[in-house]
Amino acid sequence: MSENLLKVLHNQDGLEITFIVDEGTARIEFKSNDSIDLSATDDVVVVLNGRGFEAEVHDRKHSVVTLGHWDDVEQPAQLMIRVHEYFDGWELE
Repeated sequence: MSENLLKVLHNQDGLEITFIVDEGTARIEFKSNDSIDLSATDDVVVVLNGRGFEAEVHDRKHSVVTLGHWDDVEQPAQLMIRVHEYFDGWELE
């Protein structure tokens, strides 16, 4: 994978989920409109290769989950995300 990457995984119903690799560090950014509150960390669930990650809340419309150094992640990586009632999964390489 390249050193820097930005991939929008979901952008519907007032919720945008973006996978970002910046200088080798991977993260998931969540942005919402007023219909989805991202400030409740138990409503933002990210699992990568069977390991759960906690969201860092910036405000009710923005939260980030840092996954760590992307080169250290076993690939292809299995990513599962749940935000309130939205749920989906991806295989990332």
